[in-house]
Amino acid sequence: MASLLEETMIMRHILIIFLFGALIPIGSPTLLYAQETTAMAVRQTVESYAHVEFEGGDPDEREKIIRFSPKRKAQIEDQTGMWAYVDYSSFQRIVARGYLIEEVKLIDKKRAMAMIRYDRLAHSVGKNASDRVFMLDTNANDTVTLNLVFDKNQWWVLDPPPPRVSKEVLIRYYEYQVKEDSAMWEKKLSDPTYDEEQKANVRANRDQAVGALQILKSLP
Repeated sequence: MASLLEETMIMRHILIIFLFGALIPIGSPTLLYAQETTAMAVRQTVESYAHVEFEGGDPDEREKIIRFSPKRKAQIEDQTGMWAYVDYSSFQRIVARGYLIEEVKLIDKKRAMAMIRYDRLAHSVGKNASDRVFMLDTNANDTVTLNLVFDKNQWWVLDPPPPRVSKEVLIRYYEYQVKEDSAMWEKKLSDPTYDEEQKANVRANRDQAVGALQILKSLP
């Protein structure tokens, strides 16, 4: 039988091993679960962002997942003359056939990044909707990096790039515009009270919408 001294030494060894092991988080289930939950929340935000942009979704839904830094907000105000991201018509649009979320990565507790690859077809030039023209892209490789931040109990896409929008969404948008505005354009062009400058503006708006629709429909 072990002596009292030997039993005491054994108990001390057991206690030391227990305490030392407690100090080393070897795959703590709680810690792993928290990390997995955070990573899932980040990915859900990225998926929601990519979907609502690609589908030309509700501006209110877009507002729920994006945020702008003061510097970027000032740049947009300078470019557009106003602060109205939800207006959407003041921004460049990039036409895409589809997209793939390639990577979502946690940087720390309050920062993350993601990479999305788009099958790019064309992009718009022009400051506003009235002078927007679509130009074909010869390089279809288009990978964007998103920066995400955690604040107010949720993840946000910080300073998002110009929207990558489905060509089908844009075709429907311009088809509707042409259909709805055709009668108005003709009425204004035949109105004797309109001077030549006003009629020139009407023609420019009409030609912009019709031309954009033709380009979009020609995309593969």
